Amino acid sequence: MDSIEPFTGKGSEEVASEAVSAGVSDYLQKRGGTERYTLLANRITNLVTQHRAEERLKTRVQQQEAVADLGQYALTGCGLDALFERAVESVAAGLNTEYSKVLEYRPADNKFLLRAGVGWQSGLVGEAAVGAGEESQAGYTLQTEEPVVVEDLRTESRFSGPSLLLDHGVVSGISVIIGTTTEPWGVLGAHTSERRPFTEDDITFVRGVANTLTNAIEREQLEGTLRQAEQRYKTLLENFPSGGVFLFDDDLRYLVARGEGLSAFGLTPADVEGKTLTEVFPPAVVERQKPKYRAALDGETQVWTQEYEGRQYRLSTLPVTGSSDKQLGMVVSMDITGLSASV
Repeated sequence: MDSIEPFTGKGSEEVASEAVSAGVSDYLQKRGGTERYTLLANRITNLVTQHRAEERLKTRVQQQEAVADLGQYALTGCGLDALFERAVESVAAGLNTEYSKVLEYRPADNKFLLRAGVGWQSGLVGEAAVGAGEESQAGYTLQTEEPVVVEDLRTESRFSGPSLLLDHGVVSGISVIIGTTTEPWGVLGAHTSERRPFTEDDITFVRGVANTLTNAIEREQLEGTLRQAEQRYKTLLENFPSGGVFLFDDDLRYLVARGEGLSAFGLTPADVEGKTLTEVFPPAVVERQKPKYRAALDGETQVWTQEYEGRQYRLSTLPVTGSSDKQLGMVVSMDITGLSASV
């Protein structure tokens, strides 16, 4: 028996009892007058309100889980393109919208590029451009830190609809900036072809996805900056004149070995990196250098000269703090053969 509210006449307590046992939520006794209809209407209203509240809670939980899942996915090293695809799919599913998009702001052209999307005509993702002026919802969104909600684009007075939205019959939508107003990266949006409202929970959801994308983009930019700095550092070391630079750990294992001086001994970085002091150099060199390596790991800087294969070198060992505050050591070797002064 369905969970409905049946009318029962007097003397039907047995029927009512069986109905409740079968899962009926409530029942009303038949009686004269209209009071029973008012009571029935109130109970139906309460049940509908309760059902809607339960559905909203279910949707909010699903949206929160989607943001959490996206955050975990962002940490897998998936790359921005894959993350954008996952984001627009999550937004479209979480809001039950026909369209969703990630727009990348191109300040040189003052336009947005459609980087990822759901529902748009084939061939538009990666190609379609949207103006960044206030004539578009995205452009307007770029000017504010608050989410922009459009109930009906046909009557919208704050901005006009760009062709991307108009060509798809978009009526309602929501958009949020990715990044900040001072350093905007782009806009995240979702749209429908039918008029519909967006709740505060919907706004929080889209904002959460946008924040996840912002964090991932900033992390990618930082890693790119670090990679560039590392490459410049390696280039500098590789061209270190008449000598070499060596970074070693507490096992006296070389982590980095670069410099023009390596080739003078027929060595390459690959011949040295990953090997220990004793695996690279002869016992006589190891005997003199090992105590100085240990001193560097203990925080002491030393400078000395040493002959190796008929040439004179000035060497410096010094302490270096690595990642996670791990103590490392560095050796800087300079060929001073033929110089009038040496240390």
